[in-house]
Amino acid sequence: MKLFFDTSALIKFFHEEDGTQEVTRLITSEENEISLISGSDWLFVASDKTLCDIAQSMGFKTINPQLNRSR
Repeated sequence: MKLFFDTSALIKFFHEEDGTQEVTRLITSEENEISLISGSDWLFVASDKTLCDIAQSMGFKTINPQLNRSR
């Protein structure tokens, strides 16, 4: 099965919260195909500071619309 995760689902793979076990099972299953696209030109946009901090720790540039700035 080919899977696409939005950021709120994918972040569960990197940060323990409700749904982490299911997301981890889907990502690590050999039956599923996960395609990764280079994120070097991507900007991670979230109004949640914690999500922005996690994305930054993964090497993504971030924009927090509530702060109206990019990092």
